[in-house]
Amino acid sequence: MPARYKRRYKRHRYVPYRLHGCVRVCLWRERPLHAHVSEQPAENEQCLAAHGLSPVALLESCGALSPMFSAVHATHVDEADVAMLAAAGASVCMCPTTERDLADGIAPTDRFRHDGVLVTLGSDSHAVIDLFEEARAVELDERLATGMRGNHRVRELLRAATVDGHRSLGWPAAGSIEVGAPADLTTASLRSVRTAGTSAHHALAAVVFAATAADVTDVVIAGERVASAGAVPGSSRPRARGPANALCVAPACRSARSQAPIGTQRRDVTRHVRRTSRQEPDTRRRHRSARSPDRSRHCRWCRDVRDRSHRGARHERSRGR
Repeated sequence: MPARYKRRYKRHRYVPYRLHGCVRVCLWRERPLHAHVSEQPAENEQCLAAHGLSPVALLESCGALSPMFSAVHATHVDEADVAMLAAAGASVCMCPTTERDLADGIAPTDRFRHDGVLVTLGSDSHAVIDLFEEARAVELDERLATGMRGNHRVRELLRAATVDGHRSLGWPAAGSIEVGAPADLTTASLRSVRTAGTSAHHALAAVVFAATAADVTDVVIAGERVASAGAVPGSSRPRARGPANALCVAPACRSARSQAPIGTQRRDVTRHVRRTSRQEPDTRRRHRSARSPDRSRHCRWCRDVRDRSHRGARHERSRGR
């Protein structure tokens, strides 16, 4: 473990053992550590009742707080918690749309900025995957809480979504356009119904406060263009429908379905499974019954065909007797 982190690792008798192990691995390998902290008041009450400490103080007691630590949400932290985060150089990852959706509350972003806590942005829900919405929600929610406008400047919100966000993920060189930085770029259209008529002087503010994920036109990752003109290459190819295109990992089913016509697939696949099961022991292990723990390796259509063939074979044997 690096010497500068040894003093941070202090075993606390109330801290679960697994938390100590996770913190020790992250500090030893100098990897970022993210933890959901004080998202709801009930979390603080339960942590205080079980350990006698707030969630932030509990993490600090086992040495988790460091410049590589990010407290996700941090919606209900007090002044002592903010002071501990600031002293450790930790950051806070805010997810305003999730906190708004779950009625968690509004994080004290003004206190974070006053004490020097780095604020980053994230998305803790599948309902909204839009970093533009997360960025402007920080300012708009703060307006509701304080009754004042202009609490965060546009460049501060953009930095939280780019440079500071990359730093919390362990990529301090990313998030900016400069020599030596990774060529990770995103372009947003200024011709949509949300951004049309924007001047060059107000383009940045229009993107942060009006654009959405639907306005992203091009995405470049490590110098490679992965999205162009609002579409991912290869995603517009038509997808055939029907059970004939449900791919299964079993090689017998894959070869049978690729060769058999649609109308005769069920019968041919059943024959192929029986034949290859006698010839290849490995294939027989893969073609187990639907009650087997290995059933997740087969598609639903394949399991239905196999089950019907097994039931039909048992019925034929019983009639022969």
